Amino acid sequence: MRQYRLYFEVPPDLSDLYQRRFSLDLADYNGAGRYVLPVPATFVIDRDGVVRAAFADVDYRKRMEPAAILAALKGLGNG
Repeated sequence: MRQYRLYFEVPPDLSDLYQRRFSLDLADYNGAGRYVLPVPATFVIDRDGVVRAAFADVDYRKRMEPAAILAALKGLGNG
């Protein structure tokens, strides 16, 4: 998550809300003083390790369209 920078820092007021309302302390999962959440992402990577398609958005409701994923996979061919 950190290496790919696929996280965002949770503002203190939101972190407090998570703790008060949901009893969820992000620092329990991330380490002391680290209040971060992952960014949902989709990658299509070929056999050589080249990223052929990528999508990431901090809005967890937005995801790569299945048709776009299938098109990227088809673009990889059989090789």
